[in-house]
Amino acid sequence: MKSFLALVAFVLMSASALAQTAPTVTLEPVNVTVNAGATASFISTASGNTTPTVQWQVSTDAGVTFNNLSGATNTTLSFTVGSSQNGNRYKAVFTNPTGSTTSAVATLTVLSPPTIVANSGPTSISRVSGQTATFSVRATNFVSVSWESRSSSSGTFRPIPNATTFTGDTTTLSFTAVDALNGSQYRAVFTNADGSTTSSIATLTVTNPSTTPTPTPAPTPTPGVSTSGVLIYELSFKHTDGFNVDFWDEGYIIVPATGGEGSALLSATDNGIRTFRSFESSVSFFNAKDKHNNYSVMAMAGTSPSIVCIQAFGKADDKVKANGPTYSITVRAAETMKGLAQASRDESTLALTAQPRDGTLGFLEFAEVKATLDQRLTDLANENASSVGSMFTYLKTLLTRRGYVEEADTTSDGDGTDAETTTDATTDTTTTTTN
Repeated sequence: MKSFLALVAFVLMSASALAQTAPTVTLEPVNVTVNAGATASFISTASGNTTPTVQWQVSTDAGVTFNNLSGATNTTLSFTVGSSQNGNRYKAVFTNPTGSTTSAVATLTVLSPPTIVANSGPTSISRVSGQTATFSVRATNFVSVSWESRSSSSGTFRPIPNATTFTGDTTTLSFTAVDALNGSQYRAVFTNADGSTTSSIATLTVTNPSTTPTPTPAPTPTPGVSTSGVLIYELSFKHTDGFNVDFWDEGYIIVPATGGEGSALLSATDNGIRTFRSFESSVSFFNAKDKHNNYSVMAMAGTSPSIVCIQAFGKADDKVKANGPTYSITVRAAETMKGLAQASRDESTLALTAQPRDGTLGFLEFAEVKATLDQRLTDLANENASSVGSMFTYLKTLLTRRGYVEEADTTSDGDGTDAETTTDATTDTTTTTTN
């Protein structure tokens, strides 16, 4: 009997041993190609009795040596990819009591397409017809870039040939804004060997003062104040590479026709937000002569720590009429003045907890400025015998109706009080006739 039982036990043990099998790979991992920052997944399975365990291994030296990946003991290996992992190789090792087997080796290819720097643009802008429209955006890891445009948000983007300029890793698109481009949209496409990355979309709004409908109800200039006439110039700024901030886009100056103290309004559009800043009684305007020519001269200044300075002049070769209800005056004045504008601010007096703009303690910006006589507004002012002050108020109202918000005057002399300088200047009326 004992011999019989021993025989049965031996047979059962032999059958159990015969039922165990070594691992066999049933699904091999395959090569994976993904962009940096995406998720890569490798899958491999095996059969065997008993069920085999799995351990993934990685080689960073083109398959010469492999090392275990900590915690990688599932049949699926998933992880977020970095560019430094390009070319790494992976395999799965399956093990049970009867032995081990290894899967095929799979290679990870990591693509690194260009990266657009956050909040670097392009941003939507508004320009008056005839002004320069500029879009820019910054990216890294690119070989080439192209700008594309479409006529509206429902159109198809098409490449703009020969449209790209660079400053470091920033690409810029500049062109003259015309009425037909109102509502057009723009984007930049950066490309390298690993692919392309497309920027956000920016929209261009083009306005034309001569065709812009008068707001309803329309503001009206205060009549019957001026007795000497008013000239109104439209300002435009040509941006140059600056330090920390963007400059103004456009504006107005309102000055007496015979010269003297005037006022200014400067406006800008930043990230779709329209703002303007008013400078009352901060502009000097006068005519001057040298041996050969007459000149119109305009100057504007603010005081520390916030300064906006503009200087411009032009030949006073044009006879400008200022006709009002009680007067008719003709002066020699420049229809166009050109010069330089500067904006700066010293923020060193701010408390450190106030977080200065851009983390700096100041900014500085330069631009070319052009002042062009706006005959329509000039005529409107003089038909109502409006003063510099009443037209200043009128244009503030007009800008507000067009969606601009007045920016607070942050000029301070360090003790919390506002300060602006007023500069008087001698006037020179070259030709005057009074009815």
